[in-house]
Amino acid sequence: MASETSASDIIREWPQDSREAAQIVINTYGDPAEATATRLTWHQAGPWKRIVATKAFYEHNFPAPHIDCVETFVDYRCRPPS
Repeated sequence: MASETSASDIIREWPQDSREAAQIVINTYGDPAEATATRLTWHQAGPWKRIVATKAFYEHNFPAPHIDCVETFVDYRCRPPS
């Protein structure tokens, strides 16, 4: 991580749901490559091109009630319609 502040220190004041989700990613992939007060980012972590954990979380009710605060990204090639 580029900063001297650890990821665990950054998420200490995050809401519990965001903090718990971010801690799972830290435990799995180690410290992030980039960190701000509201976002942690990992590059090339496991099968993912990028993982982003954020302080903000969003509630959803589909397919069941849950929150989203971690995003994962993959490369995906699309062919134009023929």
